[in-house]
Amino acid sequence: MASVMVMRPDFSQTYARSVARFGGTLVGVALATGVVRSAHPGTYLSAVLAVLCAFCMYLLMRTGYAAGQVFVSAYVVFLLGMAGAGLTQTVRERVLLTLLGGLLAMLSYAVYPAWETPRLRGRLADWLAAVGAYAAVVTARYADPAGPASPDVREALLRTRAARVAWQEAVDRATHEPVRHRGLSHAAVEEAGHALAEFGRVAMLMEAHLPERGARPCPPPRPRGVPAPVDGAGREGGAGAQEPHWEDLRETVAAWSADPRTTSCSTRAPSCSWGPWRT
Repeated sequence: MASVMVMRPDFSQTYARSVARFGGTLVGVALATGVVRSAHPGTYLSAVLAVLCAFCMYLLMRTGYAAGQVFVSAYVVFLLGMAGAGLTQTVRERVLLTLLGGLLAMLSYAVYPAWETPRLRGRLADWLAAVGAYAAVVTARYADPAGPASPDVREALLRTRAARVAWQEAVDRATHEPVRHRGLSHAAVEEAGHALAEFGRVAMLMEAHLPERGARPCPPPRPRGVPAPVDGAGREGGAGAQEPHWEDLRETVAAWSADPRTTSCSTRAPSCSWGPWRT
């Protein structure tokens, strides 16, 4: 039971819960045994102490796994104290079996590991694809204004946030692993995270200036050619966290910048539907 309770999908949580379970069990058993041997509580008092330990266990459940194990172990000792038989032998067995369960959990993880470092490329690919899709949807709303409360933009933003959280959690778990694998280096992880975070901030800045529904597209009509290259580059790069082909996107942006209607938009501040163009 101890092995099942402490095992988790990643190494850091499995190790932390193993140590917390054994340490909490040791402290709880020692404190409760000391109370039983020194105060010699009767059946009713032992029952009250057991209920009090159960209450503290639920009260401190979110504080930490170790705190919960302290009161669980004390709860068991007070229940055994109500019977008054085999207390020393049962307590000793509980401590030894808890230690054995934690060691079995760590051994199982060593034999069948689920390291997070090799999965970083996949997490990065998901985030890259999500950010690319989000930027494409935002850009499309300038070619076809649908208002700031466009549902497709909101859904794309939520997918981007979920992908970023999954990436950050994967990086945190990989940082605490005791071994290093072939994959992204620490420098590459930091640089990739910074680059995609900046990409997401630019898309959010564009979203903050989305034109109202029915507004004239600005600049017309070149933005209609932008979302497809942006989304394509994001999905292509996300397919394996590889370097995407940016040629189509560069050609589209270059043609967009060379269009006289694009540069003339800055002189039409009252009619321009995108705030940044006014500067």
